[in-house]
Amino acid sequence: MNIKASIIKPGVWGLTRTDLRTAGREAMREPLMLWHRRMKGLHFQKFAVAKYGYKPNDPAYEKRKKKEHPEANGRPMVWTGDSENRAMASDGIKVAAGSFERFTGWAIINAPTLNYQRLADQVTRVTEAEIKTLESEFAKSYTRNYLATAAAKQETLKLVG
Repeated sequence: MNIKASIIKPGVWGLTRTDLRTAGREAMREPLMLWHRRMKGLHFQKFAVAKYGYKPNDPAYEKRKKKEHPEANGRPMVWTGDSENRAMASDGIKVAAGSFERFTGWAIINAPTLNYQRLADQVTRVTEAEIKTLESEFAKSYTRNYLATAAAKQETLKLVG
């Protein structure tokens, strides 16, 4: 997810570009953790095919899956449940700031079988409503971070002056 933020410019409240990059990197963690906690698990539910627009599985495959692995209970991307368990246990995050106004984050899922079966696209799809939620979470976190940094700098200036 790439989000360009143009909330404030460097120099305002004594914030440097480095301060803004740090605030943005930390802010990217919030929506990614939200995705891991609330949205990732939805991809393994029966309604995910309709919600995320997955291509339905072949009926013969579904019949075989039902016979060999009834515990899958017709859920998408679930055969034995191992990939689902690994995906749900994994909540890695990597963030970067290309500049003081461009931040990138990656949600890392440790479930190699999903990549092997070319299901990575399905497990990472988001709806428009989810995108808006993630963007809102980023904006709130970014604002909170840069205001806290500005307040800390102002407090430091008061102590020095």
